[in-house]
Amino acid sequence: MSSKQSQKGSRFEYQIRDLLTDKCGVKWDRVPMSGAGAMKGDLYCLTNHYYYCIECKSFKDSVIMENLLSAKSNNLYMWWEQCTREAETMRRQPALIFKKDRGKPLIAVAEELPELNRFSLTSDLGDTYVDVYIYLFTEWLAAKSIEELVLI
Repeated sequence: MSSKQSQKGSRFEYQIRDLLTDKCGVKWDRVPMSGAGAMKGDLYCLTNHYYYCIECKSFKDSVIMENLLSAKSNNLYMWWEQCTREAETMRRQPALIFKKDRGKPLIAVAEELPELNRFSLTSDLGDTYVDVYIYLFTEWLAAKSIEELVLI
C-alpha cells in the first residue's frame, strides 16, 4: 500500500473514531499495529467494553456496484469476510464502515433497523457468504443508543 493510500485510510479511521467518541462520550482509538497483534479490527474503545469489531475501508474506484454479482472482483465481499473473521476472533459483532473518495461513509452490519433507509445484500457467491444491511453511517450511529455500542 502506498504512503498516500495509507494516509487516506488513517484519516478515514480518525474521522470514524471521532464520531464514535462524540456519540459515546468515551475515548475510541485506532487498534495498534493495524490489527496485526492480538486485537483485531481498526478501532476500539479504550475504557469500556465495546460490542462491534469495526473495520474501516476507504477506496477510490467504485468496484462495489459494477461487480456486485462477481465475488472475485468485488471488494465488499473480501472486506466483509475479513471483518467477520476478525469479529469472530474478538467475540464481537462485525461492522464494516466504508466510503468511496468524497462519498459519505456507509456501514454494513448483520442487523436490520427497519426505521432507517437501507440496502440489503444477501449473496453466497464464491467462498464468501454475505447477509448484510447497508446504512449511511451517520444515520445508523444516530439510531444506536450508547448502550448498544459500549458497556456503560
